[in-house]
Formats: sequence, structure tokens, C-alpha cells
Amino acid sequence: MFFHLFPFNNIPTSSRIVIYGAGRVGEDYCRQINAINYCSILFVADMRHSEMSGRFLGIEVRSPDEIANVDYDYVAIASVREKYMEEMQENLSRIGVPKEKIIVRKHVKEASLFSASPALDVDAHYIDEYRPMILEGVRDGINPFQGTQRAVGIADGILRGLVLRDPLFRQALAAMNGRSIVTIDRLINIFLILKFHLNSGCAGSDIVEFGSYMCGSAIFMAYLASRLYPGMNIYALDTFEGMVLTDKRIDAHNEKDFADADMEEIVEYLGEAGITNLIPVKGPFEQTASVTLAGCKGVCLAHIDCDIYDSVVCSYQAVKPHMVDGGYIIFDDATTGTCLGATKAVEDILYHQERKHTEQMYPHMVFRSFDRS
Repeated sequence: MFFHLFPFNNIPTSSRIVIYGAGRVGEDYCRQINAINYCSILFVADMRHSEMSGRFLGIEVRSPDEIANVDYDYVAIASVREKYMEEMQENLSRIGVPKEKIIVRKHVKEASLFSASPALDVDAHYIDEYRPMILEGVRDGINPFQGTQRAVGIADGILRGLVLRDPLFRQALAAMNGRSIVTIDRLINIFLILKFHLNSGCAGSDIVEFGSYMCGSAIFMAYLASRLYPGMNIYALDTFEGMVLTDKRIDAHNEKDFADADMEEIVEYLGEAGITNLIPVKGPFEQTASVTLAGCKGVCLAHIDCDIYDSVVCSYQAVKPHMVDGGYIIFDDATTGTCLGATKAVEDILYHQERKHTEQMYPHMVFRSFDRS
């Protein structure tokens, strides 16, 4: 199930706002705000107000024209269609709403459903409640206990629900500002790894992401690292101009897919958001990876999210010598139906050549660097 993330970064907490739009986006906004008591919704504005019996999720619905009659801080436009968003902005300008008080954001759907429960800091007690019938410890280059603990906890929904209530997780999700298409369950798994399962020796190392697109998941990891491991940097590698040439015998994607990333806009956003531990690196991996990795303090987590065969092989081979003992290598796309090239890369290199075992198959493939052979 999908939800549209509320523009937390553009609207400060405790603001007085009007939600403009009583559709699916408006519903998602209202549920997220109410789940954590983020700000005050004065009312929901919609042209169909007369058809809605005056209420929307228990919130009063009024005509958009009435926005001019209340004391508000912001009006959040709740729509994903460009045509409607433009019409709504024009209508707000017509009734005198200042441009700086109109909040419109580009939407990338997040795969999940926000919990309606109050915030809850997920500590080690909660994850320790998941004790699969597997012996603890490292065997065959993986920790089966921890991998099962995370996968089952996310899949059965209970641990997943707890993480969705964790303030640090929510803050990191908000920092992304809808810039990622990584699914929510995969972000939850990264959160669990970073908060609970990194070895003590990993604290002085860095994180590398191959295939960063708009840097959403890199921002998510950077925010977490800044709170959990001060001094840890995140290196986000991408052409930021779309995919390189693909192999149409196995890759469903095409050259220049995801070409709408804008390096200058990303750098500007990082400055505005105060994210100082994320370093975007522009260019083909063959040209940038070796130099970037040589400057790292070792890599505790490699997030390989580049969809196609050659890029996945290049990423893995480049980062492998720099992994710290016990570090994590995550292949985001190897279990995705449109990314058979990524799947084949894992099969060819890690399974057949290196005969490695997988610590976790859901929600993405996770390997470990215990076996340095």
C-alpha cells in the first residue's frame, strides 16, 4: 500500500495549516499529521465541500475561498496531478494567499501505511523480542539469527509497526522529503541494521551508495549516521544524468532512465537541510569508485542500488576490498522483477564465483563481509 509523504521539511512543527484537497493525498497528509501531533489542521479545503457532509476524517471541510478568512501559517496543496496543482495555486493567489505560504511538493509514493499510534523509541528490547529458532552467531560468513530477526520482524508487521513509530526513523524519513523510490520496508531494514546490528568496529567507517538518483536513501542514511555515528560519511555515487548503456539481453531498464536527477539541485537541498555528512560523487562508477573508496575510512555498509548487470558488478568489485569485517552489502534491486540484470550479477559473482551465502532475502538481499577470501 502507498502513502504520500507530508512535506515535513517545509512546514515547521506546531504550524497552523490548511490542507487543500480532500482526496487520497489529503487523507495521507491528515493521517501522518495526526499520528504524531505534528501541527494543527485548521480545516480541509475542497471545491466539493458541499458534497462531503462537512467532515473529512473527522476534520471540518470548507470552501477554499474561506482560507482568506482564517489566521493560518501555511496552505499545503494535497494533489499529485500537475494540472490540478497549478489550478489550486492560481485559486490561492486569486484569494490573496502569499506565495511563500503555499506549499507544493513533488510526490514520490512511499510503500507503506503510517501508524496512527504515538511515537515510540525502538530500543534493543523490542528487536530482542524477535528470537527465531536459530542459534545465534556467525556461520558461513553470515549471521542467520540477525538476518531472520530483521526479515521476520518486518514481514509479520509487528516490528515494522514499531519502527514506523520511532522518532529517529520518522525524522530520517522526513529529511528525504520524498526524494526516494526505495520501498519503506527496505528503509526499515537499513534503519535496523544501522541502529542495532553494526559491529562495534564499524563505528569509525563510512557508508557508500552506488546508484543514488535524487539521493533520497543516501539522505536517510546520512541523517541516521549523523545521530548514531558522528564522523561517519555517506558517499553517494551516480552519474546524476541517468543510466549508462544497458544490456538488453538481461536489463529491462534503458540508457538514460532516471535522467531527471539534478546534481546542482541536490547540493542546494543538502545545504538547505543542513546535511553535511553526505558527499555526492558524479560520474560513471568506473571513473569515480576507486578514487572515492580510497578516501574512505573503510566501508561498513554498501548500498548497491543500480538496477543493471554491469553497474552492479562494477560496484561490488570496487567496494569489496574496502569492506570492514562484519560490514553489510545490500543489493536493493536483486529481488525486483524489472531488474533481472541485478539478480544475475549477484548469482554470477556472489553465488557461483564466491559461493557466498545470503544473510537476508527480504525485503532485499543482504550479504556480509566476514569472509574476506
